[in-house]
Amino acid sequence: MALIRDFTVEGVNYPEAYSRILVTRCDKDSAYVFVLTYASFDDRMAGANPVWTEEHATQLATVSADVFPASYAFLKTLPEFAGAIDHDNPPEAPAPDVIDTTADVVSNDFVN
Repeated sequence: MALIRDFTVEGVNYPEAYSRILVTRCDKDSAYVFVLTYASFDDRMAGANPVWTEEHATQLATVSADVFPASYAFLKTLPEFAGAIDHDNPPEAPAPDVIDTTADVVSNDFVN
C-alpha cells in the first residue's frame, strides 16, 4: 500500500509523488509514522532514493491493531496528504527500502 499525491519540496513539484510508510512506531501514548516519498512510483520501482522523508505523530488511539491501513488512513487526514489516492503495490514491487546514505537526499530529518 502507498499513496500518490501532488507534492512540492524546495520548489520542485512531483505531481505523482509516491509516498509509502517505512514504519509506524508506537510508545505508551503516541504513534509515529515514518514516510518515504519518491518522485514517482516508477522511480521507486527503479530503485531511486526518496526525495523526501518525514515523520508524523498522532495519539496511539488513532492507530488500530491493523497498523498500516490505520496509519495510511491517519496520513490522509493531514493537509499535506489532501487529495492523496491509494496505490496498491504490485506483486513485483522491489524489496524493502535501502537508502543510500551517501546520496544527496532532501530530508527534514526524522524527529525523535
